[in-house]
Amino acid sequence: MGVTDQNLHNELRRRYLAGESPAQLLRFLHSTHPDWGPSHFIDAMYHAFNLGSDINIVSGWWPDGSGPLNDSRLNALLRPTIEHERVNWEPLLTPRDDK
Repeated sequence: MGVTDQNLHNELRRRYLAGESPAQLLRFLHSTHPDWGPSHFIDAMYHAFNLGSDINIVSGWWPDGSGPLNDSRLNALLRPTIEHERVNWEPLLTPRDDK
C-alpha cells in the first residue's frame, strides 16, 4: 500500500462514518480486492484509522466465517479503538474526487 491508496483509506473512513461496522469494512475490502490476504486488510485498516497493534486481531477474521473471530467479536474489539482514534483520522478525510 502507498500514497495512491489514500482514496481507499478515505473510502473506508466515509463508510465507517456512514455507519458500517469494522466487519462490513473488511467485507468491502474483500469484495474489491479478492486477491488480498489478512496482511493487506490489516494494512488498509491500520492506515485508514491510525490503529496500533489492536488491528492485528483482523488476522483472526475471515469473510466466510471460517476464522476464530466472528463479526460481533471483531466489531466489539475494533470499534472502541476506531472511535478513540477518530480525532486523529477524521481530519485526514478529504473531499471526494468524483464531484
